[in-house]
Amino acid sequence: MGSSMSTKVEYIEVDGLGGSPDNDSDRVASGSFEEIDDDSPEKTERKLDKYCAKIDRRILLYAVILCVLNQSDRGSIGVAKVVGLEEDLGMANNDFNIAATLFTVGYLSLEMFSNFVLKRVGASRLLPILGILWGLNAGLLLVYCS
Repeated sequence: MGSSMSTKVEYIEVDGLGGSPDNDSDRVASGSFEEIDDDSPEKTERKLDKYCAKIDRRILLYAVILCVLNQSDRGSIGVAKVVGLEEDLGMANNDFNIAATLFTVGYLSLEMFSNFVLKRVGASRLLPILGILWGLNAGLLLVYCS
């Protein structure tokens, strides 16, 4: 780098991995490239690997649980058929196959759309809205069916 170029970057110091949230070593600081040159590239890479592994350990368990629950949700319509869904709803011939196809197409198309909405609106707003709408739907269904 030339002396006329002073590029500012933001970096996270990862020296205090596992420390308390108010630990000064976990702060985000602003500095120039010259300030972080004192660490060798190997040392910096090891710190980043350690930090990424810590994040992976914290997130991976929740991601696996959500994937298992998602898969069980998708497969529940097949289980419902086995325990008598067709007889309870008075379905005949291909009615179940049509319902399963519509469910899958709707699920896949709305799953992609919900990811776009989630990115635009944010989880802190979208999840409560979905919870309220689901509650209203269940309440109206209770009123309608009774």
